[in-house]
Amino acid sequence: MTAARARLFRDPALAVTVAALWALLALFVIYPLLMLAGTAFMEQGRPALARLVSVLAKPSTQRAFVNSLLLGTLVGIIGTALGFLFAFTVSRANL
Repeated sequence: MTAARARLFRDPALAVTVAALWALLALFVIYPLLMLAGTAFMEQGRPALARLVSVLAKPSTQRAFVNSLLLGTLVGIIGTALGFLFAFTVSRANL
């Protein structure tokens, strides 16, 4: 048993907090995503991709998708570069 797991079982407040956070995550993130996927992929109770394909075929949706990928890539690159610069500065300047 790991130290974190042992601490979780010894402290009831911590266990309740962790359980509450998992419940909130499930309620506000996982449940809506599952409902959205069910709506997107189901038509009259049967699995269907026609609705999803029609939405993805729109030029505005494709442009939004490409813009999202571009933004995510740029954020990743710039964040990594800034993190490297900060780490390099801390290691060289003995901050």
